[in-house]
Amino acid sequence: SMSDSKATEPVKPIDLRKLPPPEPMLVIMDAIADPVPACGYWAFLLPRFPQPLVSMLADRGLDYRVEPEENYAGVLMRIAPEFPEED
Repeated sequence: SMSDSKATEPVKPIDLRKLPPPEPMLVIMDAIADPVPACGYWAFLLPRFPQPLVSMLADRGLDYRVEPEENYAGVLMRIAPEFPEED
């Protein structure tokens, strides 16, 4: 079984910032067709907020969080069936 430390380790985001459109979107759509990773979400680095993805994620019942990525140019986007409320 998965150890607890493994499951809670933040996943390394997949960096899609250098890809020309629409490749980042295609990579994300492909990734979210697979089972959710052990950490509970998929994570991607993107050059900007991917507006067209929002309705596609909603259609699949997926939620997302986007935050500026301090160490990089761009945004960190996490996608999950649901995000636990964390305070």
